[in-house]
Amino acid sequence: NIITDYFGNIAFAYLDYGFPYCFGNTLLNTGIDKPVNYSEQAINNIFAEDTHVGADEDNISVLASTSSLANEQYGTPNIIFLQLESFFDITQVKGLTFSKDPIANFRSLSENYSSGLLEVPSIGAGTANTEFEIISGMSLDYFGPGEYPYKSILKEKPVESAAYSLKDLGYSSHAIHNNKGTFYTRHRVFSRLGFDTFTSIEYMNDLEYTPLGWAKDGVLTEEIIKALDSTADQQDFIYTISVQGHGDYPEYEVLENPAITVGGIEDEGIRYSYEYYTNEIHEMDNFIGELIEALSNYDEDVVLVMYGDHLPSLGIENENLTYDNNFETPYVMWSNFNLPKEDKNLYAYQLTSYTLDRLHLTAGTLINFHQNHSEDEDYQTNLKLLQYDMLYGNQYIYGGINPFERTKLQMGVVPITISNVYEQDGQVFVEGENFTTFSRIALNGHEKSTTFISPNLLMLEDTELSDSDSIRVDQVTVTNFTLSKSEPYVYGEILDENSELAPIEESVTQ
Repeated sequence: NIITDYFGNIAFAYLDYGFPYCFGNTLLNTGIDKPVNYSEQAINNIFAEDTHVGADEDNISVLASTSSLANEQYGTPNIIFLQLESFFDITQVKGLTFSKDPIANFRSLSENYSSGLLEVPSIGAGTANTEFEIISGMSLDYFGPGEYPYKSILKEKPVESAAYSLKDLGYSSHAIHNNKGTFYTRHRVFSRLGFDTFTSIEYMNDLEYTPLGWAKDGVLTEEIIKALDSTADQQDFIYTISVQGHGDYPEYEVLENPAITVGGIEDEGIRYSYEYYTNEIHEMDNFIGELIEALSNYDEDVVLVMYGDHLPSLGIENENLTYDNNFETPYVMWSNFNLPKEDKNLYAYQLTSYTLDRLHLTAGTLINFHQNHSEDEDYQTNLKLLQYDMLYGNQYIYGGINPFERTKLQMGVVPITISNVYEQDGQVFVEGENFTTFSRIALNGHEKSTTFISPNLLMLEDTELSDSDSIRVDQVTVTNFTLSKSEPYVYGEILDENSELAPIEESVTQ
């Protein structure tokens, strides 16, 4: 154990093991090594005694009928995962004292609903890797050190996921993240993980920010409800990624009158870091309370699974914790119907299958595998076999052909539309729906500096229009990357349902 071939935090690894080793390892050692026993027979043997597995049409019908029969008690509720940035129980750090409980809502939920510890693949960073494990059911242990599948294999092919698998049971799927859509290239990756829509910060209004400039999580309640409301005749799988708890955590005073003060730390700079972090997760905990209240009053069955993606980058080691594992974060499974409490510690890649198992649901190869084979002696060996076969091998599990196709990912759960354009006093006004501060008017294909007035009104200053000018509204990141474009509106032309306009250039995300 002088050196390691697993990097839970790539930045820490460079400091611990040096540049040549880490650079060479991360450059050359990627993907999953071919298992020595890999063969079609080995793959078939994994499920030799199972009644159904895989993603072919026959098995899909079996899965659907089996699930509906087994799930008479719960039906098929909406399923929401809420990944909380850098969230964990800070009171479990030895020697610290707090003026009040920073996460009182989360603690109360943990005491009354199913909960436990979740072993995640990262420390201090690596949100996307925890995300990948939970969505795909795959373990990062078998990939290269410090590898992000979002930046490697998911650039090349669609991958089996909870979103794809739940489609077989009639679910629509939505991703929500109150940070820019291009972060970890999610605007491309989510189409290869089977999501139907992705609402990033560029599609949100009423944003508030932390002193470090990260969006606060309170905005997510409205976005989750929007996603639930967007499909009247379908149940929803919603994967929500928060960002408020993101570091770094300043070693100087940022909060003049913090809601919670921290004691037990002599070094003033470190105390400021812990105090800042503690107050951010306290606000996140308040958001959790608001979300629970909103979902409690929702008129459909809902299961909400909340967990931290990794510990914060505060240098917390195993010996600093009461539970001795800095790869573990807490999770809780809440529902607005009677789901019996059951406490269990899990790996992140088991969380989705465990959630569905509690609901008597099954779908997809890996969900089925975790539900039925996690106690097998060769569980880890066969998990690696399946991951290799699905991603890098001959895809024997699918009959030799990848059954998954990229979805046509819609950015934003509700479309951005233009209803009217008019001129007044040398200014151009664009009326429509679902505009945000990230909306930019494009005139004849050229994006212009735009004034946001309301979700229904945008303005261009010092602009004159001519008949047949094309007006479009683009959603643009802070780094000027265009995520999506509305349908064009032709000025001076009366449009009706039969109007035929040349299609706009396909969105980059599609």
